[in-house]
Amino acid sequence: MYTKFWIPGTDSELDDLFEILRQKHYNDESHRLHNNYSREAFVEVSFLSITFENREPIMVSSILHRDCWPDRAYRICNRTWKVKEHRLEQASVLGPSPAFAEMVTSHVDYMRQNIDHSLLFISRQTNNWQRFGARSFEKYNLDFKYDEYKYLTCNNENDDDCWQYIMYVGNDSILPEWKRKLT
Repeated sequence: MYTKFWIPGTDSELDDLFEILRQKHYNDESHRLHNNYSREAFVEVSFLSITFENREPIMVSSILHRDCWPDRAYRICNRTWKVKEHRLEQASVLGPSPAFAEMVTSHVDYMRQNIDHSLLFISRQTNNWQRFGARSFEKYNLDFKYDEYKYLTCNNENDDDCWQYIMYVGNDSILPEWKRKLT
């Protein structure tokens, strides 16, 4: 398994593959969050990624930075999805699938090697996944941390969907600079 990264618009072959996979996932109404994968959802991403197994795409994601976050903070595994065929094959796997583990570790490694950053995070609207996630990634030498705050993840403070729980690696001293609220 391996993950390829690129800046949108810099690799026509990967851009085309990403768009085919994105459109297929967006049109798959059996996935409860399919509307999160519209073309507009990827307009502001910094990087795109596809994880491959035996040269077949199995997982897709992006890396994002927004002005409402602390300087040099990036959301990894943004808008992540498994290609449907792989999703069906992995339905009985407990914990992070090998593909997701590859994606997360590759995102962290890519950012560490290529981009000056202060904090990398994964976010979700629901709580109580962070402890399990942090423990799951210890075996990959990733020291994710978490707290009980919800952080502003998009520019609309009045939208409850914009407040999410995070697990993160990096400089946690910048967290107080981020708009957050205790739940």
